[in-house]
Amino acid sequence: MPMKLRAEAWIERIEKYLAALPKPQIDVLTRQLVDGVPLEVVTASVLPVEIEEKWRSRLCQSLCSQMVVNFGVDAALIGGVELHFPNTVLRFSWQSTLAAIRAEIETDAHAC
Repeated sequence: MPMKLRAEAWIERIEKYLAALPKPQIDVLTRQLVDGVPLEVVTASVLPVEIEEKWRSRLCQSLCSQMVVNFGVDAALIGGVELHFPNTVLRFSWQSTLAAIRAEIETDAHAC
């Protein structure tokens, strides 16, 4: 799948998640980004500059118009993205999905 389509799917997923959060939870996230403290967007591979700019704009609309957004890479994510706030990490990656599935399987196995 082309990077542009994958990136669009991930940012849409993030926007839907953020839009569904109650205002108090959004406030907790945005308070972490005051005084130039950046939100770190971590992806499994490097995003083209044009996609970074679109994501930066859309994240600022979803969270806080005055925030700083930086981008980083962690190949261990396999695919997807994580939003690293100073005290919180929101995971939208294959790695986190696989870890959740593994934990559920282990819980079910221990219940038998």
